Amino acid sequence: CALPICDVLAIPATYGAPMYRFPPRQQVLADIQRFVDQCLDDKATPVLIANQIGTAQELMSVLGKAGYRLRVHRSIYDVAKLYKEMGLTLPNARRFQGSPAKDEVVIFPPILRKHASIRKLRKYKTAIVSGHAVDPAFVFSQKVDAAFPLSDTADFQDLLEFISATGARDVYLVDGHIEELSKELRDRFGVRVYSLIKPKQLSLF
Repeated sequence: CALPICDVLAIPATYGAPMYRFPPRQQVLADIQRFVDQCLDDKATPVLIANQIGTAQELMSVLGKAGYRLRVHRSIYDVAKLYKEMGLTLPNARRFQGSPAKDEVVIFPPILRKHASIRKLRKYKTAIVSGHAVDPAFVFSQKVDAAFPLSDTADFQDLLEFISATGARDVYLVDGHIEELSKELRDRFGVRVYSLIKPKQLSLF
């Protein structure tokens, strides 16, 4: 689609800090496939933890087309049905029920990464798939076996390039790293930046 040219822009600052610079997408997807193959070789079920809208369906598309058999959580499967209605192919995927076969890859949303359905698997390894995977502190907090920086949201450099290309002189930011991105936009491009997040009132007690 054509890049919108505008005077005023509102955009999420999800990965608006300099630390969020993602490796090439194809490299990350290849790394994920290697993780899956290593798990299967080790007779362990690969469990990928990914946002249920966007990233999870990309994993379904890439892994399904590569021939892997997938078992995905209901919330992810329901969104995938909408993708299919739009003509996108997501092969080799079934809704998660019961126990996966030994050669199946499981995909669950982050909120259910400690779900009983996962914990009762005989042998498994988990990997978080998120743009936050570039943050070592985040990865440590997730207590997973691997982490892969894949996201359907722009990283820091892509955000800067997109905002600059729109020509917007007034930029409204919401979510994520608002302060870091605000400073960078003011310093580099001299734009006026506003936060759409209400400031927190400090408690006196």
